[in-house]
Amino acid sequence: MYTGATVDPKILSKGKALHIKKLPLLWSILLIASLASCSRHNATGMNGCISRVFPPTGPLVRSGQLDTIDAYFQKNHLSTSNLQFLYVNNITAQQAANHHSDYQVGAGLILNGLRVPSANMTFDFDSTGTLKDSLGGYSGQLPNSDTTGHQSLGNLRQLFLANYKQCVIEGGPANAKPDRPTAPYDDTCLSAELVYVDAGIQSNNGVYGQQLVKGWIVTATDNTYFPEVTVIDNTGQAIPLKLFFP
Repeated sequence: MYTGATVDPKILSKGKALHIKKLPLLWSILLIASLASCSRHNATGMNGCISRVFPPTGPLVRSGQLDTIDAYFQKNHLSTSNLQFLYVNNITAQQAANHHSDYQVGAGLILNGLRVPSANMTFDFDSTGTLKDSLGGYSGQLPNSDTTGHQSLGNLRQLFLANYKQCVIEGGPANAKPDRPTAPYDDTCLSAELVYVDAGIQSNNGVYGQQLVKGWIVTATDNTYFPEVTVIDNTGQAIPLKLFFP
């Protein structure tokens, strides 16, 4: 489990690194709960009503589930170093026909105290605790220990307001009409979290899975899912969230 120790590259799963933007609902609830009180209709003070949030420490699963996870990871010679366990799915007999595992574990990667959202992982085990599959992770160059942020909260708010209308969600089974934010956010309180993001997002032709850079995820306090703007910490480049579903 995540203890703040130096990362062991061997923890990384064999799956290709994914830029997973659909965070579990639990993350949204935790981020909202960790904020100081901030009225949606009062954007005065506090850098124009924006707060920095921090990831919760320790596992987000129950102690009994954690015991099972520890046993399964030991059985399969998997390290839990720098992993934060986010959820457990027990697959019932009725669901087994459409699912290839009996016990699924979701984990996030924490490096130097910062989350790596693009490296979220899933581990699928059978009923005996044998690993059947894994997905996600990061196997590129590890970042140095400098976790200092260089963007002010006020600047992060301005960058969000200047770019959030470019966020879009498209596709899906019904090939629905693109979803774009239309509501004004000038009087909305925002939250910002310093994380590591894949350096590949900085350009249209970027190469993913090789390097991480510090970035800020900026969202509305009362809706941490969408719209979302990522701001690269050392350059101030703003990258609106664009999701495309097959």
